[in-house]
Amino acid sequence: MIGQFMEGQFATLFTGIVVVFIIAVLLLIILYRVKIPSVVAFLIAGFLVGPSGLGLITNEESISFFAELGVIFLLFTIGLEFSVSRILKSRRYVLIGGLVQVLSTILIWTSLMQITGMDLAHAFFWGMLISLSSTAIVMKVLADRMEVDSPHGRATLGILIFQDLIVIPMVMITPVLAGTTDTDISLVRLLIGSFVIIAVVYISARYVVPALLLHAARLKNREMFLFIVMGTCLIVAYLTSEFGLSMALGAFLAGIIISESEYSTHAMSSILPFRDLFTSFFFISIGMIFNLQF
Repeated sequence: MIGQFMEGQFATLFTGIVVVFIIAVLLLIILYRVKIPSVVAFLIAGFLVGPSGLGLITNEESISFFAELGVIFLLFTIGLEFSVSRILKSRRYVLIGGLVQVLSTILIWTSLMQITGMDLAHAFFWGMLISLSSTAIVMKVLADRMEVDSPHGRATLGILIFQDLIVIPMVMITPVLAGTTDTDISLVRLLIGSFVIIAVVYISARYVVPALLLHAARLKNREMFLFIVMGTCLIVAYLTSEFGLSMALGAFLAGIIISESEYSTHAMSSILPFRDLFTSFFFISIGMIFNLQF
């Protein structure tokens, strides 16, 4: 009985995914002719099959799983294009640019909300929300334009990295703004997690991953090479999420680990098909939550 139910659920989900692909392909062809980015096609496709559209897919959690993988693989490939030395050169974008962007946005938005009569705590909370951007959407647009390595692309990436990091103190402040002191993320856990992640990234980039990739390359085993690359991505992303950081940041750090080896180019070519597929699911999932009435 349970097996039949699960089979029915899978069949429904699979049918919805097939419809999504058909609609997305048609929209990609149409929008390409008028030079509209592919992101728009995925958003529209998600809306059409979602609850507010034709209602073909109602189990949004299943699509969200694929969407999360899309964000992970997108940030992983971006990390592959960078190295530790290049990140250090961009530290002024991370520290200065990110700090100025976040603080100025919070200050402006909090002031505007207070003018409308909102109390300080709620206004400050909305300021924090508005100050954050979607790393996946911004970097996808830059990647499609091949501008990730441009001066404004590096500046944008630096600011986005800062936003991913500043989320942690924002999460810790939120219970205080709400008038409670309960929080699942303690300062001690955050500090310990930061040290653990830094140690894992350093040791992996310096010793573990290059040795594993070299071994796989010598054996000429494509499956082993691919699993080492994807395993590194998923493990580091999982570690960062366990310590309260975003999985996207972990995936980016995993990409930097691979970029320090001589096989980064080969790793990039292996992961690109997965990135493009799952990233499309991310934008489709965003389209599914659109509500025209709202």
